[in-house]
Amino acid sequence: MVGVVVSIQDLSAKELARVDSVCLDYEDKLRRGEAVSIDELVKNFGGRDADVLRTELEAVRAEVEEELSVTPAPKLGAVSGVIDVAVELPKSGESIGPYVLGEVLGRGGMGTVFQARDIRLNRWVAIKLLSVTGSQKRALADRFQREAKAVARLSHPNIVELFDVGVASGVPYAVMEYLHGVELADRFQGEPIEAGEVRRIGAQIADALASAHAGGVIHRDLKPQNIMLVERQVVNVAPTAEDGVDDVPTTIVKLVDFGLSRQPSDLENGEPRQPLSETREGTILGTPGYMAPEQARGETVTASADLFSLGCVLYEAFYGHRAFDGVTAAARFASVLETTPSGDTMRREADPALAAIIDQCLAKSIAARPRSAAVVARELRLPVIEDDQDQGPWLDRSTRRRFMESIAGGFIGALAGHGFRVDHSVELGSIQRIAVVSLSDKIPVPADADLSTATKIPIGQRVMTPGEELAGMLAQELNRIPNLVVRPYRPIAITSPDEFKSLGRELFVDAVVTGLYNLDRRGSKTFVTITLEMISTSTGNPIWSETLVAEKAESLLDQTELVRKLAGAINRRLMPLSSDQDRPETVETFGCLAKGHTYLDPDNTVEGLEMAVRCFEHAITIDGRYPDAHAGLALTLLALATRGGEVEPSAIQQQIERARVSYGFARELSPQAYDVRLAGAELDWQTFYRYDDARVELQSLASQRPNDWRVHHQLGLLQLSSGNMDAARSELFLASQLHPQSILVRTDRARLEWFAGNQDRSVSEATELLRTFPTHILAKGLLIDIYEQAGDFERAAKVLTLSGADLETQDSRKLAPEYFSWRATTIAEVPYGPFNGLMNQAILSSRVRAIDEVGFEQLASSLSPSLPMLVAQHPALRGTQSFDRAKLLLSGGFEAAAKPAQDRVN
Repeated sequence: MVGVVVSIQDLSAKELARVDSVCLDYEDKLRRGEAVSIDELVKNFGGRDADVLRTELEAVRAEVEEELSVTPAPKLGAVSGVIDVAVELPKSGESIGPYVLGEVLGRGGMGTVFQARDIRLNRWVAIKLLSVTGSQKRALADRFQREAKAVARLSHPNIVELFDVGVASGVPYAVMEYLHGVELADRFQGEPIEAGEVRRIGAQIADALASAHAGGVIHRDLKPQNIMLVERQVVNVAPTAEDGVDDVPTTIVKLVDFGLSRQPSDLENGEPRQPLSETREGTILGTPGYMAPEQARGETVTASADLFSLGCVLYEAFYGHRAFDGVTAAARFASVLETTPSGDTMRREADPALAAIIDQCLAKSIAARPRSAAVVARELRLPVIEDDQDQGPWLDRSTRRRFMESIAGGFIGALAGHGFRVDHSVELGSIQRIAVVSLSDKIPVPADADLSTATKIPIGQRVMTPGEELAGMLAQELNRIPNLVVRPYRPIAITSPDEFKSLGRELFVDAVVTGLYNLDRRGSKTFVTITLEMISTSTGNPIWSETLVAEKAESLLDQTELVRKLAGAINRRLMPLSSDQDRPETVETFGCLAKGHTYLDPDNTVEGLEMAVRCFEHAITIDGRYPDAHAGLALTLLALATRGGEVEPSAIQQQIERARVSYGFARELSPQAYDVRLAGAELDWQTFYRYDDARVELQSLASQRPNDWRVHHQLGLLQLSSGNMDAARSELFLASQLHPQSILVRTDRARLEWFAGNQDRSVSEATELLRTFPTHILAKGLLIDIYEQAGDFERAAKVLTLSGADLETQDSRKLAPEYFSWRATTIAEVPYGPFNGLMNQAILSSRVRAIDEVGFEQLASSLSPSLPMLVAQHPALRGTQSFDRAKLLLSGGFEAAAKPAQDRVN
C-alpha cells in the first residue's frame, strides 16, 4: 500500500485541536526551561498524524528559540528558521570589503544584521550575514540568495534597497539601506490606528506590492514584522504666512524580507514572463495567521496571496487585533482556513469604505479579492465620502443659461447621454493629482490624430485643433498651482464616466479637467465659449464647472482667470509670475507658446520637436520681449541636439550655439523666470560641464516646483553622470511617477540600472516596456545595447528583427563582424538610446574598434549634450576616460574641456 502524506490542511477541526493542545503544552514547558523530547511526544500523541505533529512541534521549538535569541532592534529582513550550528561571524569593528561593521541590529534564524559604514561612499548601511551550517545551510543559503535577487530586481521607494552582495570567509552577505525606524508591529501595541493613517500606510504597502508584482516578484511573507516605518521630515515648498504650513512629519513605509519571494527565472534571460505562480504546490512557506488560505493549503501561490496578507495587516492596524489569531501555528492555520473575521461594528463605522477594502482583501476566494495591488492602493487613497443628500444643480442658473445660449445644450446633452450625474459628494479640497484631456470643439480632428486612451502618444508633428491647443495651455497654467501634481498633456479624447474612471486608474489621478471650446459668430464679431469641467475619477461624474464667454482675440488670455477659479475650488492658488514681462501681451503669442510646450514632449519625434522650434520662433517674431519664448526655444534646440539624427559634429555644435544664444536673450529679459533657469541649468551641465552649479540650480527649482517631472529627470541624469547612483535612482523614479506616460523616462530608469551594474534588473524593465510597447525603439535600443556589450549578438539580433534571420553565420567567431556590418545599416532606425546620431555611431564604432584620442577629440568638439553621461557611465565609452580632454570634461569646466587639443597645448 502506498503511504499517503498528510499535511495540516488535511486535518479536521477536532484533529487540529488535538495537535494544538499538544503543541501548546510543549511550548509552555520550553518556556519554563524543561527538557522535552519531540520524539516522545510524537510517539505518545502522534498516531496517524505523527508527521504533522512533528512538523508543528519543530516549528514551535524554532519559534521559541528565535524569540529567546533575538535582540530587539531595527530590523532589515531577518526571517525565521532552525539554527543548527552557528558559524564564527566577524565582530564589530572588523571589515568586510569596504564595510566596517558596527553594532548588531538584530539576530534571527537566517543570520545576523549589522549596522556598518561604507567607507567609499561615507554612508551607513545594514549588512545581513548568513550564519548557519549543518542541514539547514543549503536551504537557508538558497533563501538568502533568493532574497538578494528579488530585492535587486526591484526599485521602489517603499521597498528596501539592495546595494551589494558578496561572500566573506565563506559567509554570504547582502548590503542594504540602513533604515531608521520601527516595525509596524511595534506601532500597533494592541491599539487600533487612526483610519486615515491606516489608509496612508496601506497605500504605500500596496504601491510596493504593485511594483514587486509588476517585476514578477511575490513577497509571500507580508506581515507587520516585515514592514518598517521610517519617519522623515518633508519641508513644505516655499511656505508663506498665508499658507500657514510648517514642516510636516511623513511616515515612509519600507517592505523588507523578501527571503520567501518567488520570481520567474526566465526573466533573467529577457524572455517573456510567466504568470505569477511559481511556488510549487505542496510547499507551505510563510507565517501562519498572515498567509492566504491557498498558501496555507500548500496550493499554487499567486500575487493575490500578498493581497490577502495585506488585508491581515490592515485589519490588525484598523481593529487593533489580529484577523486570524491563535497561540500555536496550528491554531492560526485553522483560523485562516475556517473563520471569517468581521471586525468591531462601531470601529467599522469610523471608515466603512476602508472596512470594505479590508473585507475584500480577506476573501477566501481569489476571484473575490481585488484585481491587483494597484487597485488597492488607488482605493485606499480615495477620499472618505460622507452621505450628502443635497445634490444641488450642476451649474448655477446664470452660468447654465449662458452656457445653453452659447451651445444649445450640446455639451450637457453629450454628458447626459453618457450617464453623467451631478456629484457633490467628492471633496474638492482632497484633489491632489490632475490630468487635462483634449477639449471638445466643432473643428474636425485631423485624420492622423490618435486620441486613444490606450496609447496616449505625443501629438507628433500634426497641426493641433483649438481644443488641443487650449488643453495644452491649461496644463501649463495648472502647473503654477503649488502642491498639485499635473500630468503633462497628451491628446486624449474621452467622454463617458467609465472612460474617466479608467483614465484615473491609468494615470493615478484624482480628477480630469475637460470641457468645450466653441466659436460663435455674433454680427461682425466672433466669440469663444470655454467651459471647463473637473471630473472625479472615482465616480466619473462632474464635481466643478465654470464657463467663460469672450471675444476670440481675448479668450486665451482670459482663461487664466478660469484656472484661478479652478485653483480656488480645490483650495489652492496660482503661483505669481516672476515679473510682468512673463505674461505675453497678445493672444497670438500666448497661442504659439501653448503649442510649443505641447510639441516639446520628451517622447515626441524629431519632426515634432522641430514643430516646437517653429512655434517658439513665431512667438519671438510676434513679441520678442517674452522670455518664455526664448527659453522654450533654448530647451527645444537642446533636446534636438541631444537626440536628433545629426551625425556631423558641426551641425550639432550649431544647435548648441543657437540654444545658448536663445538662453542669453531669455536671461537678459527675466533671469528668475522658471523655464529660463531650467534652460540655464540644462546648458550648464550638458554643454558647459558646470556640474555643481547645475546641481544647485536644479535642486532649487525642485524645491520651487516639486511636481515638475522635467527638473527631476534632469537632476537624475546629472546625478547619474556624476556617479551618484542612489540619488539618480530616486530622482528618475520620481520623474516617472510624475510623468507615467513617458517611455523615455522609464527607459532612462532602466538604463541607470545597467550603468549601476544591475543588468538583470535593467533587462527585466526594458523587456517589460517592450512587451507593453512592442514597436517602441527606445526599449529595443536599450536591450540591443546591453546584449551587444555582453557579446550576445544572437539575442541582440532577435530583439532587432524578432527572428534574426538576416544573420546567416552560425560560427560564433565570425558572428561579430557580420553582426556589426548589419547593425550599421539599422543604427539610424533603431538607435541605442535618446542620443544624437553621432553618439549612437560612437557607441557602435567603439565595439568594432576602440576610439583613439584623435577620434575622441572630434567627438567632443560636437558638444553633444549626452556626452558627459555616456563618457562617465556607458561601458562602451569608458575607455576614453583616460584621454586628457575626457578628464577635463569629467572634472568640469567648459573653458578647458571645450578647447581643441592644439589650443590646450598652446
